[in-house]
Amino acid sequence: MKKFFPILVSGILLIIFDFSVRLLKIYSFWESGYIGWFLIICFSLVYLFKKVKVKKREKKRTWLETIGIGILSLVVIVQLVLVIVIPRSDAYAAAKAYLSSDQEIINELGGAHSFFVGPLGTINLSSGPDGSTGDAQLIVIAKGDKKYGEFELTLVKTADKEAWEVVEVGRRW
Repeated sequence: MKKFFPILVSGILLIIFDFSVRLLKIYSFWESGYIGWFLIICFSLVYLFKKVKVKKREKKRTWLETIGIGILSLVVIVQLVLVIVIPRSDAYAAAKAYLSSDQEIINELGGAHSFFVGPLGTINLSSGPDGSTGDAQLIVIAKGDKKYGEFELTLVKTADKEAWEVVEVGRRW
């Protein structure tokens, strides 16, 4: 177990770093919090697997640990899928275009040139005879020349329009 301890320490340090740079308004590596939480979840999985192994040797029940492994495994899989799928979506492209072209955001950030989407958010899309409709809620870190900003964007897609439209933008940091 000791060889996996650096994963836990790294996760905690990344989360502390994330909060520190945001509070001190240092514009560097705002993604560190997402990575830190992911490392802590991975450490928890390893810990639970090791605990199951020990308990089985001692012939003890392991159902709580097994449920924990199932839940954490589902969380990891969903996060990985979101990190892969969301950046390839039309909704994310529309969110990036909005953040790049909104004059208020350009003035505040010094333009938005780089983006990071965390493993949080949803995209719902359904197709029908009239076309496709959907809604999305994305959390995007926009990096500009002056500073960074983290935004929560709500987008909709209606059947009569080809593109996604940003309907609400909230500031997280």
